[in-house]
Order: sequence, then structure tokens, then C-alpha cells
Amino acid sequence: MELYEFDEFQFDARARILFREGKPVALTPKAADLLAVFLAGAGQVLLKEDLLANVWPGASIEERNLNVTVHYLRKALGLRGDGQSFIENIPKRGYRFAAPVRKVLSEEISLAPSTPIATSLPVPARPTRSEPPQSDSAHSAVNWSRLSGPAKAAVGLCGFAVLVSLATIFITRSLGPTFPRTNLNYLQLTHNGLPKDGPLLTDGIRIFFMQKESDRVTMASVGVNGGETSTLPVPVEDTQVFDLSPLRSEILVATHHRPGPGGEVWVLPLFGGSPRRVGTLMADRAAWSPDKTRIASVLGTTISISDSDGAGLHRIATTREGHVSSLRWSPDQKRLRFTSETFRNGDSQQSIWEVNVDGSSLHPLLPGWSDPHKECCGSWSQDGGVYVFQATPNGHSDVWAILEHRGFLGVRTSEPVRLSSGPLDLLEAMISSDAKRIFVEGTKETGELVRYDSGLREFVKFLGGIPATWVTFSGSGRSVAYIHYPDLTIWKAKPDGSEEKQVTFAPLQADGFSWAPDENSLAVRARTPGKSWNVYLVSLRGGEPRRLIPDEKEQGIPSWSSDGTRLCFGDVPAVFERATGNEAIHVFDLRTHTLSDLPGSSGLWTPRWSPNGRYIAALTIKGQKLRLFDFSENVWRSTAADQVNTPNWSSDSKFLYFDTEPRDRRFKRLRLSDGTVSEIVDLNGVENLGPWWSGLGPDNSLILLRNRATPEIYSISLEDR
Repeated sequence: MELYEFDEFQFDARARILFREGKPVALTPKAADLLAVFLAGAGQVLLKEDLLANVWPGASIEERNLNVTVHYLRKALGLRGDGQSFIENIPKRGYRFAAPVRKVLSEEISLAPSTPIATSLPVPARPTRSEPPQSDSAHSAVNWSRLSGPAKAAVGLCGFAVLVSLATIFITRSLGPTFPRTNLNYLQLTHNGLPKDGPLLTDGIRIFFMQKESDRVTMASVGVNGGETSTLPVPVEDTQVFDLSPLRSEILVATHHRPGPGGEVWVLPLFGGSPRRVGTLMADRAAWSPDKTRIASVLGTTISISDSDGAGLHRIATTREGHVSSLRWSPDQKRLRFTSETFRNGDSQQSIWEVNVDGSSLHPLLPGWSDPHKECCGSWSQDGGVYVFQATPNGHSDVWAILEHRGFLGVRTSEPVRLSSGPLDLLEAMISSDAKRIFVEGTKETGELVRYDSGLREFVKFLGGIPATWVTFSGSGRSVAYIHYPDLTIWKAKPDGSEEKQVTFAPLQADGFSWAPDENSLAVRARTPGKSWNVYLVSLRGGEPRRLIPDEKEQGIPSWSSDGTRLCFGDVPAVFERATGNEAIHVFDLRTHTLSDLPGSSGLWTPRWSPNGRYIAALTIKGQKLRLFDFSENVWRSTAADQVNTPNWSSDSKFLYFDTEPRDRRFKRLRLSDGTVSEIVDLNGVENLGPWWSGLGPDNSLILLRNRATPEIYSISLEDR
């Protein structure tokens, strides 16, 4: 049951029934739908086009229909106590429901006979003019003393049955939809193919999200039933959106104008007005309490709560090391949940945590539920009965739900249930206010291989635009191997991409590899899900991949010596750019099966052996600076190259090509003869380039994977049709 109270009225939003002082008020279906929208957005200016899209979805309706329905609804409601209309007209914009509205939580609704149970009453077709006949209490009352024993038992059983039925109806309705649903209905709401990012926020009429067009990130919105996507002017640059106010007229954001953690927290009005600073509050994440009297915030690893103006800030808990996101209050304002992201075995792991607002009981929400943990970005239904989140247990992101209400006899369903299963990865799950739909960002990961044509000064398709990374040609140039994206399997083909043959198979996932000089095998960095990344030897003649060294310590991408007798690889730090002092470059001798450390390699990783065998290039863990080990002199040499992402040797060993880290992404070349670093192409501003890999074509041209995922906003209906 979803009840709104205003003035002397009660409105059951699910049954679409209006009561005045306990008596039903006749409404047409469209007037009831319109009232539901007004009450959900009470106090806000609701644009006419949004009202038309929500009350008459998909229909070609003139504005006159809206005006007539508003007039009818005003007449049905009458005037407020101060003589003003409940529905205000906002010239040239729309309407606003002006009376204070209170949403009644399920636990506040009594089943006492004096409280009307809206779902049990019929809706009158037209106003009733005559009063119902009055019952004669002297004749209708049951004389309990005259009933026999069996009759008393029968009446008692009937009464108990009625109470159980009412309780069952109430409990079922208060839980919202029953999970799991089988035939879910998907509706694509946006269709522009532009990159999108969460969090998703809704005012019941629109969904708000961040959207990138060219090099500009803006806030955008779309109706909950689809339509045109519109952008909202955000007056403060470099803005990160956190939350939508409980009255749905303001957004909570942070702006970053200085290096270091945290940004200045601001409140931005959605319908005009000036931004205002929230005291001196600085935060990486923040969220309003449901009554908007407090703000929960995260700065670094510290969770704090303050007043809504930023005053009275006090720490309630300190999280474990990790990046915190998706901070949310429970509807009863007693708990906070958030996502903690850490890196383990070179892979991002996310888990949902919970803490009481007094700082007690900090704990993971789903300990031991999956390995590795891949759960994040949850949201509650408004009554707190359902919690939805995204999980990626097997490389595919779906929506899951936890039923949090205690049902009849205190039974609680705590084990998550899957709500979606399909070709799309579903992210940023958010449940609608009526718990009938879930809004998500849906995307299908794919890519297109491109090569930079220096003559045309643009990127063109390469090898037919296959979705591949780590595209590497053999030394003779007679073959090419690559990692198919996103399933991370290795394939081999002729240099033009023809005669493809799969080399590795799921569940093994490959991250990078190196051709053996004899071109009969590959040295691969790979893993099975949940295990550490290790070096494997893969024969191109068939057979199972074989681990080089049985070790749970994470190993980097291997590289062959020119004579094919040795492999080098580095250790991978648990946190990017943060060395522990134990990392080094290792050399494994395939003839003697012995492992040794390259002298002076402490604090280095990402080794690449030169084709002529003279050098090993490696990067410092801090700063990604390029170093060269010269075997002819057994010494390390510094270079002018830093912030290096993926180093690649030219086939003649005279040059090292590399792209730089995404903060300032460029493609450059180091000439070994004099140490000169020259820029080949500026990659900043080039749209949709995957940031994790770059390679070389046979002519030393840059090849990259262009991200061709098409993120859109979707609505998933949880109701049976």
C-alpha cells in the first residue's frame, strides 16, 4: 500500500483511489494518474510536456487534454483551507501541487476498523447523491449470549480467517512486487548512444544522469517512460553529482578545483536559483537523509554525518582501505550503505558495506556470497522493503534484489535473488518510488580495432575492426594473435585477419601475451575467475595451458628472450603506483627451470625484452618511468620517458613506442641512439578510445581498441503482464 496524505485527503497511489475524511471521491482514471504524479512531485514545478508523457505515455495528445484534466481534478479536490487551489498554474511552464504532502509508510498504516483499507473498496462510477441506508443496530447486532458453542466457534474462526486474510493482503502489498519475476518487461528510455554515468536519480517523472558529449560532461534527464533526452545547465564546472533532494527540487554535488581528495559540496536548484555552498563541507561522496535534515559524507576513508548546512560534522566510522561510492541512507534513517572498491590480484573488487548512523556495526552486507566480490551500487525502495543492486559474479552484470521486510511470523528472505539475465550488462540499479520498476544503465561491451593513419591524420578500421586487444604480430610477420574483447580469449589468424582459430577457451581469461621466437607457443598472463593472474605457456599446436610457476602471487605479462630460452616478468603491486619493496623483475630459465631476479630491478615492473636480446625495458612502479637494462654492460639506464602505459619495441630494436597514462594521453616514441622522446599523436579528446592498451602494426603505426559500447537508460518492469 502506498498512501499520500494532504489536507483532509488520503490517496492510495497503487489502487488510484482518493478519500476525503475516509469517504471515496470519484475520479476518472486519467485524473487519478495525474494526481499520483502531482503527489510524487509535490512542491515542484512539473513541466507540461513531462505531465503529458507520464499520464498519456506514447499517445499523441494535445495540451488541451491536460488542461481539461487539471480543471476536473481541481473541481474534485475543491479549495484548500486558505481558499487557494491545490494545483497552482505556473505560466508558460506547467503546474505545481502546492499543499503539504505526507507519504505514509507501510508500518504506519493500521488495520483497525476505523482506517479504510483502500484496496478493498470499489471506485464509484459517478458521484453518489443519496446517503446509504442506516443500519438498525438493534436488529443487526449479534446476540453473542444466545449462540451455541459450535456457533461461537464458527464465528470465531470466521473472524480469525478475516483477520489473517487482511494481514496477508497487507503484508503482501507492503512488500511490493514478489521476486523473482520471470517475464520481465524491458523498455529502452534513451537512444542517443552517448556515454552515460551514474548515479541514476529520479523525481518520479524523470531520470537524471551524467552524459558526455564531445569533451563536455553535462547532467541529462529523460522521462520515466522514455522520450527525448534533455540536458540541464549545471552552473558549476567539474561537477560530480551525489544525490537528489527528498523534495526533488535540488541536487547535491561536489566540485573539484584543487588536487587531493574531496571536493566542495554544493546544492544546485533544478528549477532556477543560485547554487549555494554547504558550509565548509568537503567530500568524495555525500547523500541527504530522507528528511533532508542531515548529510552523510565520505572523505578518504572517513564516514561522517553533519547537519544539512554542513555544521556539526562528526566522524562515525572509518572504512577499510578502498574507494567508497554509492553512499545511501536507509529509508528509516538508521543505517548507511556504500560500495567499497579495492584491488586484489590486479583486479577491481567491489563489495557493499553497511553501518549504523551511530557508527556501530560496520560490516559487509554479503560476506562470502561471491568470490571475488563484484557487488555495488544499491538502492532501497521507499518503504525499505526491497534493496536492489548490481552484481558481476561471472563477468556479466545483472540486477539482484534482497527482500528486507520481515513477513508473516517474522520470516525474512535475505538471500539475494537475480532479477535480470540477458545480453546487456546492467549497471547503477535504482528502484522506482512505487517499487514497480527498476531503472538501469544497460550496455553491451564491444569494441572496434583501429589504426592511426598518419597520412590521413585519423583513425581507420584495422583487421576489419575486430573487437580485440593485445594485437601482436609474430616475428616473421606470417601470423597475428590477439585477445578477443570482452570474453578475453586468445585467437590466431593470418596477418590480414583471415583463417581465425581460437587458441584459449573459457573459463581461462587472458590479459596479455608474448610470441615465442619459434612462433609455436605463447607466454600468457591469464587466470580463471577468482584466482590470481599468473604466467601460462600455451602451445599453438594444441594441449592445455600450463602454469609456468605454481605461485599464488600475482605475476605480470611475460616477455621472451630473443633465443627463446628465458622469460621475464614482474610482480604486480596490490595498489597501482604503490610499491611494497618486494617487487622485482624475474627471469625464468626454461632449460634449467630456475628463477632469478634481474639485478637492480627492485621497484620495477612491466618488463619487455628487445627483439635483438640486448635490452629489457621496465617501468618504475611509482611514476611509470622507463628504465633500460643493458645486458652488454649489466647496468640500468634512465630515460626521459615517464607516465608510460604500454611499451612496445620496434622490430629492429631501435625504438620504444608507448602511450601515456589517461590523465594526459599521448602516443610517443623513444629513440635509443640518443634518448630523444618525440610525440607522434595527441590522444586527448579522441572519443571512445579504450585506455588500457596500445599496440603496433607491422609498420609501427599505433593500433588501439575503440570502445563501441552503446550505454542507454532502461526501465525494467517488475509487474506481471
